[in-house]
Amino acid sequence: MIEELEGRLDSFNPSERKETLHLLWERAERGEISLPQAGTRVNLHLPIVVGTEMNSPGQKFVDSLDAEE
Repeated sequence: MIEELEGRLDSFNPSERKETLHLLWERAERGEISLPQAGTRVNLHLPIVVGTEMNSPGQKFVDSLDAEE
């Protein structure tokens, strides 16, 4: 059941993610699941996509990351 709830955290629906996080937090407070020890490391995952199918010669935005455009 926990794996199913964890999978729902990937939903594109914000209300489903919020509800799921709330359910998981309640289970953690009741001691049904354990949380890892708090640490100082933070995941600042920010995917950057450069040069996709829109890339073609002459498009400064994707040909040069220093372009003002």
